[in-house]
Amino acid sequence: MIWVMMNITPRTLVSAAVVILLSGLGGQVSAQGTLPECPIGGVPLVACPAINDAIIQGIVAARLSGSIVNSPEDVIRVNVCNGEATLTGQVRGEMAKENAGLLAQSVPGVVSVSNQLLVLPEHSPDIDLVERVRAKLSEALGEFNTVNVYAANGTVQLTGFVYSELERDVAEVAAQSVEGVASVQNNIFVRGSGSDF
Repeated sequence: MIWVMMNITPRTLVSAAVVILLSGLGGQVSAQGTLPECPIGGVPLVACPAINDAIIQGIVAARLSGSIVNSPEDVIRVNVCNGEATLTGQVRGEMAKENAGLLAQSVPGVVSVSNQLLVLPEHSPDIDLVERVRAKLSEALGEFNTVNVYAANGTVQLTGFVYSELERDVAEVAAQSVEGVASVQNNIFVRGSGSDF
């Protein structure tokens, strides 16, 4: 790694020497091999304020997507606030839920994990229903839509976001049209309508 050092002063050089010395004395490195970069005056600091909730959230999501999410019905959403990671969504099997919590906890900066993942049985009619609703939403809104689908006993819940009320209504009608759907809970946010965060 190369960092461009701006405003090189004796204080910066001493700080760099201390960081290099301390990192050579057995500093911990994340499972990915490196910590996120944070060059302040060219010096990477482990306790850098740039390592915030958004960065932690991205790292947790990346680890989970490469390890836990193995099929279309496995959906995990990550939210990090003050270092507390909350996992929501659904996975197949108790082992996947447990592993998701452990992977999230292993990310530097995560102080606690609230694992609220729903565990789907290995084979469930709800899984088939989720797949059929997702396929219908892909037809109606496009393959790369941002709507998440959950199902339990014929009740389908839609979450995520769209960019217009029309898209929100289209998603609900598309989900309702799938055979086996008893009811639809439409919890989709419309971006730009004042309901986004």
